[in-house]
Amino acid sequence: MQAARRSFDIWSASVFTIALILFAPVISLIALSFGDSDGLWAHLFDTVLARYILTTLALMVGVSVVTLVFGVTTAWIVAAYKFRFSRVLDMIILLPIACPAYLVAYAYTDFFEYAGPVQGMLRNLFGWQSPRDYYFPEIRSLGGAVFVLSSVLYPYVYLLARTAFR
Repeated sequence: MQAARRSFDIWSASVFTIALILFAPVISLIALSFGDSDGLWAHLFDTVLARYILTTLALMVGVSVVTLVFGVTTAWIVAAYKFRFSRVLDMIILLPIACPAYLVAYAYTDFFEYAGPVQGMLRNLFGWQSPRDYYFPEIRSLGGAVFVLSSVLYPYVYLLARTAFR
C-alpha cells in the first residue's frame, strides 16, 4: 500500500507565507530574548524585580481568596434556598462573564477617580474643595485590582460551585 503524498501547491505556499509574515514579530522577539541583555536582568533584580514578584503573588492570592469567597457563598445561597426571583438572581450573578476585565478596570478607575462622577458628586453635595477635605480610598492600588479582578472572575467559581451544590 502506498502512503498518500501531499502535494506542495500554490495554496500551501500562500498559507505558509502568510503565517510566516504573521509570526515574524513573535519570531523576532524570541530571537532578541536570546541576545545580549547588557546587564538588564542584573539591574532589574537589584532594583524592582523582587517587589514586582511579591506584588504579583499578593495579587494572585488576594484574587483567589476573594473570588472563592464570593463565588462559593453566592452559589451556596442560590443552590440551598429557593426564594422569590432566585432564578433571576442566578442569571444576574453570571453577568460579569460578559465584561472583559480590562474594560471593567477602566470603568472602575474612571468612575471612582478624583475627576470622576462619584467624587465630583460628593464634593458638590458636601461642599468640599480639595482632596484634603475628605478621605477617599486609593483606587489605583493592590486592593482595587483585587476587587476588580475578583468581581469579574467570581462567576466562573460560582458556576462550578453551584453545580456541585445541586
